[in-house]
Amino acid sequence: MFLGGIMGTTLFGASATWDALVAVEILLIAVAVVGTAVTLRRFGELRRAGATLGVALVLAGLWMGILLYVADLVIMDTRPGTNALAQALAAAAPLGSAASWYVLAASVAMVLAGLVATVLRMVRQTTELDRQRQALEDSESVLRSVFENVPVGLLIKNENHIVERPNRTYTDWYGFDADAMIGRRSDQIEDFQSPEEAALMNEQERHVLTTGNTISRQVERTFADGERRILNITKFPIHDPAGNIIKVGSVSVDLTEQVSAQRKLAESEARFRDFAEVASDWLWEMDADLRFSYFSRRTSDVTGLDPSIHLGLRRTDATAEDTGQAKWRRHQDDLENRRPFRDFEYQFRDGHGNPRSARISGKPLFTEDGKFAGYRGTGTDVTAERRAQRARDAALRSAEEANRAKSEFLAAMSHELRTPLNAILGFSDILANDYFGAPEAAKRREYASDIHASASHLLDLVNDLLDISAIEAGRTALSLEREPVAGIIADCAHTMTEVVRAKGVDLETVVPGGLPPILADRRAVKQTLLNLLSNAAKFTEPGGRIVITAETGPDMVRIRVSDTGIGIAPDRLSDMMAAFAGGPGSPYVGDPQAPYTVEKGWGLGLAISRSLVEMHGGTIAIDSRLGEGTTVTVELPEYRAPVTAD
Repeated sequence: MFLGGIMGTTLFGASATWDALVAVEILLIAVAVVGTAVTLRRFGELRRAGATLGVALVLAGLWMGILLYVADLVIMDTRPGTNALAQALAAAAPLGSAASWYVLAASVAMVLAGLVATVLRMVRQTTELDRQRQALEDSESVLRSVFENVPVGLLIKNENHIVERPNRTYTDWYGFDADAMIGRRSDQIEDFQSPEEAALMNEQERHVLTTGNTISRQVERTFADGERRILNITKFPIHDPAGNIIKVGSVSVDLTEQVSAQRKLAESEARFRDFAEVASDWLWEMDADLRFSYFSRRTSDVTGLDPSIHLGLRRTDATAEDTGQAKWRRHQDDLENRRPFRDFEYQFRDGHGNPRSARISGKPLFTEDGKFAGYRGTGTDVTAERRAQRARDAALRSAEEANRAKSEFLAAMSHELRTPLNAILGFSDILANDYFGAPEAAKRREYASDIHASASHLLDLVNDLLDISAIEAGRTALSLEREPVAGIIADCAHTMTEVVRAKGVDLETVVPGGLPPILADRRAVKQTLLNLLSNAAKFTEPGGRIVITAETGPDMVRIRVSDTGIGIAPDRLSDMMAAFAGGPGSPYVGDPQAPYTVEKGWGLGLAISRSLVEMHGGTIAIDSRLGEGTTVTVELPEYRAPVTAD
């Protein structure tokens, strides 16, 4: 009140009324209240600005001074009347002199402190704003540099499809100046887009503005250098801070090299696929775990297997061979040590269970950083090659054996030819020159008999040689006629009667009546049966038995010659009918087998018999057991009377 009285007297003079003094003090209080209310209302902004402390000090100092005015009002209110002002000043004098100066000083100090704190905070904020502004400018510079120099075309349009900003890459592509594009729609830029393409682009941009979705398409454009380029253009929405779509952005990426590379890759893959499908080999791949990951389509055609059953399997899981073999151990060592390999062969079975042979080659694959990625290789079906090789080897062995047999035969034959010739010459020379005097009649007959036997033996040997030579040379001709089987068998049995009787062997014929005739060369059939009977007699011990049987089969007549002789070793049955099978390598057991004897011969008879039977269109087969005997079966075609027209 003391301060208010002074201020009221100063402002309004001694004649100031009581109401005027009260109004001034109420006005000052109202100003403080309004300032406090405004501060509280914007407290959040002040806190974010960091000015809370300074403003609080200012308000605290202000309210400390206001409290004095409030005290004045209270004192005035208790001193009404005509002398109220004088009484109020008198009553407030002790308060003013005791406390008002201290309160006022503290209030002023707090207000000043708050103002200083607020000013300092404003200075710091200004500095921070300058730093942020500089950072923003730097960021904008970086973004502007990126926008201008990024190797893709960038374009920004407003909602009316008007170009606001193209980047340098975009303008360089098409050879336009940025100023010539900004402020225009694409269809207003000369020699840029056709009306149809511009309409399509505007439609896509409207879709982006309406839906907020991104749209991409691939187009071909002609650049300023005249080259056609393939671009992928993506339209995307641009939002304002409130999230509203206000513009459309466009990103154009040059895909020419990428698309060209993809096309070349596709062409290469197609070429590779064509080669893989028409090649006689198949292609395969393994992953880093050495498991099959790919087979070409030709695999099933070549191997007869569904390759999918082997996907995920290792090499050793895809074969029925014993993988413990040395070749498999070497192959596994190659795979585990990432070495290339060539022409590894193994056996497998196809979809029908037939054994097949395959030859594979492979090369290890590595990534760019040197990491092992697996194997890639080819496979070849060599079944036919191996079969031909086995047949060739068998033929070679057969030829070598035949040649060896011929060589052995001729080596021994030179002795066998000389032996009867020497006997003939020796005995005839004795008879002609009477070296031991004139022989008696009995001795002369003995010499003549020896000469005859030697000559007969020599003749038989020469005849066999001539027969087999003529057959092998293809110079033997048959005279096929209708011949009775029973008559031929009877003639042969009669011819062999003395031979088997001298050997002490029984000969029996079992020929049923009604046998159909055969179409044959009688001489050749008789020669065949006599050869078989001769062999049976040679290798049947005294007391043994030989049986000739005949029966009818389908369109043929079957003749069997069986004996109870020494038999043939099982592993030599297949060699029995080869020429020169007798002698040192004879299939017949016995001791000795090597030197030629009249009883055993040199194995030409069966070879001649086989050839003669096959020339008739028939077959000959041998069944034998050691120590039990041998059965030779001859099948000859049945005679068919020619059909005559009525």
